[in-house]
Amino acid sequence: MLEYSQFPLLESWGLLFPMYDNLKTKILVSLSLAFERYGGMVGRLLVRNFEKKTGLAPSEILERPEEFVSCIYEIFGAGAKSIEDTIVEEICREFSIDASKVSGLVDALHLASKKIPSYPVQNLNLVQVNHN
Repeated sequence: MLEYSQFPLLESWGLLFPMYDNLKTKILVSLSLAFERYGGMVGRLLVRNFEKKTGLAPSEILERPEEFVSCIYEIFGAGAKSIEDTIVEEICREFSIDASKVSGLVDALHLASKKIPSYPVQNLNLVQVNHN
């Protein structure tokens, strides 16, 4: 089992992950690792923007990847491509996907979801934690 303290960004999003063999957890860990390359504020900024724009939690990025990508480009403009590529790289590494065959984040998430057929996307939920 992963240690919660290994992923401070996930902790700041208020997420606990009881198992590491489900799709959402692996995706969120990949996002966290990618964001850490740019400093924790990048991830927090993107997720807050995603939450405000969509009314969804970070654990629901997988259900609305197009909107998450849109948030990346709205905030970072021309620099967004680098951030998207870093996220794609982490997802491809986590799911053993050939990155040269991936056209972007939405495609990477789609391919990743095929790697864990026993966990249909709509049935995955992380536990939300209130940090009050």
